[in-house]
Amino acid sequence: MAVTLIVGIASVITALYFSTSIGTNRFVPNACANVDSLLSDRIVGQDAAISSLVSAVCEHIRERPGGDPVRPLVISVHGPPGTGKTYTHTLLARAMYNQHPNKAMSCPGPGCTGVKVLYGMSYIETEQETQLEMVRRAVMEHIRSTPDPILVIEEYDKLDCKSRAMLRQLVRHHELIDEDKGRMIIFLESNLGFMELVNLVTTERGNKSRIMQETTDRILRQVSLDSWLGASCESLEDTVAFAATINQYLAFLPLTRQDMAVLLEKELAYNYARRVAALGAKLTWDPAVVQWLLNRGDYDQNNFPLDGAAQVASLCVRYVARHFRTYEIEQQSTPTTKGNKARGHPLQRLRLSVAPGGRELLLHKGGDG
Repeated sequence: MAVTLIVGIASVITALYFSTSIGTNRFVPNACANVDSLLSDRIVGQDAAISSLVSAVCEHIRERPGGDPVRPLVISVHGPPGTGKTYTHTLLARAMYNQHPNKAMSCPGPGCTGVKVLYGMSYIETEQETQLEMVRRAVMEHIRSTPDPILVIEEYDKLDCKSRAMLRQLVRHHELIDEDKGRMIIFLESNLGFMELVNLVTTERGNKSRIMQETTDRILRQVSLDSWLGASCESLEDTVAFAATINQYLAFLPLTRQDMAVLLEKELAYNYARRVAALGAKLTWDPAVVQWLLNRGDYDQNNFPLDGAAQVASLCVRYVARHFRTYEIEQQSTPTTKGNKARGHPLQRLRLSVAPGGRELLLHKGGDG
């Protein structure tokens, strides 16, 4: 019976991406250090969750005298949209499969073929069996052919009863697919419990450092268990057994205005400063620029940004990007000034500021320096 259930694992899933025959599918020797440095630098406002994730991953993949772990690492990630859940598993893949993850621009893609991302969806009844069989074959082949697989299942809380049974059997009995895949990491993503997390941050007036991990862990375990029991898909014993296989519950808390300020600083540095640096210029910006952009965001009644981090790129595209497009066009039409840095000339200084009256942003071109 267990074999039959596992063979149907793909009913959890509907669509999948970045499955090619090239690229790395083994965890690199420096994976632990990569995960620690990359996620700590790139993920904002989720310090507790990232710290727990790094610790769990590093402990799971460490070399041990007794050999590889006997069971996959199962991480259940919860939180509102736009808090970094999807970005986290993308960065995790880059860090696990690449010696230099900051240069792994083809991940998702051929730079990390060991990871497979699966989305829970519903097919129309007449096509369901055919579609699920196709996905089933792809999933089984991926797990069997990948030395160190990572499996990501998004919106797993929305799976129907049959799909959840397949997931439960995969997690509890992965050895029926391949007994040598104990190093596998299963990343479950869900919005389940996000209102409880919002209420926690609201109660603490946005001070997330006051929220204990024991509190979020208890809340997420309980809301998950209540949801599974409420669906009446399996016996209480099976539900409790599945819950016991989850190693970590990670709470991705709603972003605050302070988090948004940090994200805006990073967007200006990673995107726009690097763009002009390639043209031989150095970008700085007044502190008022970040506050000006923050004030043009959309926030809910608790002062949490609607759509979370997605607003950062939108705000910069709307108010910042055109200045840099204009500058790039000017540089392209002036060959004598293009690539000053490469030719040994002083860097041209650019400064982004708020215009008098506060109606727009301005990009000032200063002297060389």
